[in-house]
Amino acid sequence: LEMYIDSLDPEHTLFLASEVVNYKKKYGPTLGAALKAGNLSAPYEIHAQYRARLKEFYEFELAELKKTQNLHQPNQFIDTDREKAAFFGSKAELENYWRKMLVSQLINLTIAKQEDQAKQKALKDDPSLANGQDLASSEDLTPVQTLTKRYTRQLERIGRTKSDDVLERILN
Repeated sequence: LEMYIDSLDPEHTLFLASEVVNYKKKYGPTLGAALKAGNLSAPYEIHAQYRARLKEFYEFELAELKKTQNLHQPNQFIDTDREKAAFFGSKAELENYWRKMLVSQLINLTIAKQEDQAKQKALKDDPSLANGQDLASSEDLTPVQTLTKRYTRQLERIGRTKSDDVLERILN
């Protein structure tokens, strides 16, 4: 059960601690036997919650992208390696982390865009620096547009999840 939940939410940024505790109480002692008997109701229920929360995450991020984001937040940190971290205790904690993730991604995309622009300028000023490299610039989208496009695509993907995908996850 823990391996299945971790395969769905390896960074512990979707499920709440209370949900995981409930799944362990409800399915922990009997999951192995149920799977051997061909009963897949537990994995399907957990996966349905996972898909709902993932959809909620992308919709939340898209709504946040419509707001002005402050990328200059001194002394703000985000733990990007949450594999061993506890699941969040409340929806407010979860959404706070999601906001920090968004700001972090916007900062990273902004830096990457600035680096790409500096590289393109340097190559334009001195083409010999290219050394046979492709000089084509990446798609000219703002960081907000890039994330909006990415999250919209991910939302569409959630709707295409099939029962085979759930089965494949539990068997791996």
